[in-house]
Amino acid sequence: MTLWRATGEAAFAADLTRPDTLHLAIRRSPHAHARVTGVDLADARALPGVVAALTADDAGGLLQPVLRYVGDRAAVVAAEDPELARRAADLVRLDLEPLPTVLDPEAALRDPERVAARVEVAIGDVDEALTRAERVVEGTWTFPFAPAVPLEPPVALTWLDEDRRLVVRTSAESPFRVRGLLADRLSIPAARIRVVRPLVAGGAGGGSDVLIEDLCAVLTLRTGRPARLALTAEEELTSMPGRPPQRVHVQMSLSDGRVSGLALRLLVDVGGGTEGAESLLRSAGRQVLALYGAPALRFEAVAVRTNRPPTSSPRGADDEAAFALECAFDEAAAALGEDPVAFRGRHLRGPGKDGPGVLAELEETPGAEDARTAGEVLQAGAKTAGWSDRNRASHRPGPVRHGLGVGLARRSAGTTGGTGAAASLRLLEDGSFTLAAAPSSAGGADEGAFASAAATILGVSARRVVSAAVDTDSAPFEVGDHAPAFFAAGRAVERAAELARDKIREMGARLLDVDPDTVHLENGAVRSAGGQTVSFAEIGTSALRAGQPLVATAAPSAASTPASDAAVFAEVEVDTETGVVRVLGLTAVLAGGPFEDPRPAEGQVEGALAVALERALSARVPFDTHGAPITPSLRGWPLVAAGDVPPVSVTFLANGEPSTRFGAVAVGEAAGRAAIVAIASAIAHATGGTVRSLPLDPGAVLDLQTG
Repeated sequence: MTLWRATGEAAFAADLTRPDTLHLAIRRSPHAHARVTGVDLADARALPGVVAALTADDAGGLLQPVLRYVGDRAAVVAAEDPELARRAADLVRLDLEPLPTVLDPEAALRDPERVAARVEVAIGDVDEALTRAERVVEGTWTFPFAPAVPLEPPVALTWLDEDRRLVVRTSAESPFRVRGLLADRLSIPAARIRVVRPLVAGGAGGGSDVLIEDLCAVLTLRTGRPARLALTAEEELTSMPGRPPQRVHVQMSLSDGRVSGLALRLLVDVGGGTEGAESLLRSAGRQVLALYGAPALRFEAVAVRTNRPPTSSPRGADDEAAFALECAFDEAAAALGEDPVAFRGRHLRGPGKDGPGVLAELEETPGAEDARTAGEVLQAGAKTAGWSDRNRASHRPGPVRHGLGVGLARRSAGTTGGTGAAASLRLLEDGSFTLAAAPSSAGGADEGAFASAAATILGVSARRVVSAAVDTDSAPFEVGDHAPAFFAAGRAVERAAELARDKIREMGARLLDVDPDTVHLENGAVRSAGGQTVSFAEIGTSALRAGQPLVATAAPSAASTPASDAAVFAEVEVDTETGVVRVLGLTAVLAGGPFEDPRPAEGQVEGALAVALERALSARVPFDTHGAPITPSLRGWPLVAAGDVPPVSVTFLANGEPSTRFGAVAVGEAAGRAAIVAIASAIAHATGGTVRSLPLDPGAVLDLQTG
């Protein structure tokens, strides 16, 4: 399956079309905030080959009369080919009444109508701790808007099947979420919608919402014809949801060499949308408070709407508050003359103390208050990275300075309610199995690992387990939280295979008329102690003839998923005359092993470290004073290529959890967060500066030295 990708044979969402397809283009808003007072479609409709054009008046609520950001959807045109559709969209004339524009989240916070969500939790008296403190570490960290920039731009194709059901083929990563949102927006039953997700080309968590599928769907329902919309790179960079800009204010009180109080205030700019705002705030709270404990804690988070592009939850969108807290720990250690590694280790959250009630209010899974494994990965990483030589490395003569930094992260397992993944195995009449796992990408490398795991448990060849197409008709329901996708889906596959194995044993024993405790599975058959056998094919055929197909489905609760811990150490080289940073190496130690095959987990970590380079050093989209993105093209966009990734060391430690073929925890997200902190920490170490924002591009690094 991976070979298909390498050879170009794999089919992605953009590779499929259908006869008689209409191609769509969007007329977008040139203003950050405006009311549509009139739309003239005459010139667009006059072009030969234009089939339909819709505005807010006739799009069933999918287009709004008030445009909320530059690039918002004002009208949509459907034509016989993509170029014609784009030409027609350009001919749509908009009469707009400019409205007051708010681009500053602090200004938005003063308007109650713009507050999208608010979360506040606290234990102890933080204000008293700050008043009585011997020393206070305080600062504000800022983070920019940054798009997810997946390998493939968003694309969707819709059509009506032979039963007049709406079929949606999309690059979105959450087919069940797409189905639910479409059912709501189009006011049709979810059962009338089938969403198919093909192979996904690195969505990076940016394709979790309905972005274009609704427009394709409404044109298909109106015309009866297939409808297709593929966004350009410019549209993706300027109009699609990205990582939300955030500001984090941290106050840390220090008394008797320890943190006695901790207050964090998080302000998130969700732009023109509110989808998932409260969930994002709660997740940020879990990530920032799951690692360290203090007698007094306060977490205040607010999400506000501005007239910037809407935001979503690309990978690590809840990292910023944790980054700020890690930086504050570095500054506190420096103020006390302590080693940053040792200082962190003394403040790790222990079981049953340091306010686990805060995490309970944020709906954290049980057991997350125990961060002892974080101390183990921290110490192991320090030894591997040569942390004891840190100060000597930064004092070399010349303009090029070296720095070594540390980042520690605990990735929350998730909320106490719901499941993150599900899997279903069906035994067929010839003794083979179909496997449906969600989330999973059709034809992806994860499916091969899932099929192999199920086959091992069932005692059959991996060729006998075939992954089914990923669509909402056949795949088991999943909630669409893809942070721990590979790990969570792998656990579901293993549990489903164990259930299938038990059902096969019971049915085989019944057909052999023996006690189930006396049989075992062997070479695709159930064998009794006396040597009698019945094949999987016979069992499958018997089940189907009885009208009771043998199916096993599992959806492990998120409450049973442990948090993941990662320590990353970064070595950097900083040219103090140009501000150019070169990352020389990354050392990552994670809790979660052992693995029967560590390669998938290593791949996850290595990918997360590569993304961390981009987030730490370059990723952002600047806006002009009118709210328009300044970066409309991938030309010159600072994407991290394979040649930019430094030597990487990845080590897994056992964390006491029951090991599976996919490890004991999800690993990628914690490693990525810790790496961003480690790179920033190393740059601060090399320059002697104080990091207060990302990204640390050359200009920011030069400012760091003079600030």
